Amino acid sequence: MVKVADLISSMTDSVKVSAMNIKNPNQTIIVYSNPKTGEYEFQLPQGDYEITYEGDGGEKVVRKIDLPLTNPSDSFVLPGTILPKTDFVADLKLKQIKQFQLQRATRSFFR
Repeated sequence: MVKVADLISSMTDSVKVSAMNIKNPNQTIIVYSNPKTGEYEFQLPQGDYEITYEGDGGEKVVRKIDLPLTNPSDSFVLPGTILPKTDFVADLKLKQIKQFQLQRATRSFFR
């Protein structure tokens, strides 16, 4: 499972998961996680890979895995990955303005 860290647990976007063969960078597989569950699946031949996770509002995470030919199993379950949040912007929507005061702000944008 993969997701972007957030205070709100609702996931609405997919995370891009890339698996690049380190010895042959042209051998790259790209899949997208399920936006509701965060799950993803792909098939790779044996080799050394760099797995890259990228998502909206999240920091890119890169992990390396080795899929040896002599491994006793054909299936691998990778540990869950949480992308650190990079978008710390808060939106404030006012339906009706009676009195509004903003303190300690460096920038304000009103729409």
